[in-house]
Amino acid sequence: MCAPGVGCYTTPAEAAVAQSGNYLGYYQLACAGGDAYACFAEDIAANDNEMGHIATDRLRDALRKKGCDNEATLNQIRADLANAYAAYLPSDPADARWPDAGDIAALHWDVFGNYGLPPSTFGGTPLGSWGGIFGASIWCPNCGGPRQPFAGMH
Repeated sequence: MCAPGVGCYTTPAEAAVAQSGNYLGYYQLACAGGDAYACFAEDIAANDNEMGHIATDRLRDALRKKGCDNEATLNQIRADLANAYAAYLPSDPADARWPDAGDIAALHWDVFGNYGLPPSTFGGTPLGSWGGIFGASIWCPNCGGPRQPFAGMH
């Protein structure tokens, strides 16, 4: 949930859905609550647009190199990412804040690292954790506060 002029936080309902492993349900709920990053992440996790295809192919390639490219692992990573993002945001509306691109990148590095994948697996840091962040205004349109979403957003 994102409150205009205030920031984002995770509602109890969002937390419960994320913790259940229903990554699409979590992103849909958070997106409906105004979280533009969740809207983008939903499309990526659903693999239902060009950006989703690029991200999924990138993740599958990294998994293939590790010998574990299968739907179960892919879906577990998606669930872990949703749960990590839900846990990243404060649970108290009084502590709401806007996501930070560096934090979102680090969240991806941590989850991917749990599967033995390098930071460069995350499309926002194709050169790894020390190579800079690319395209944050696209994949995290509300990082640092609200901006006008690009045409592909919900």
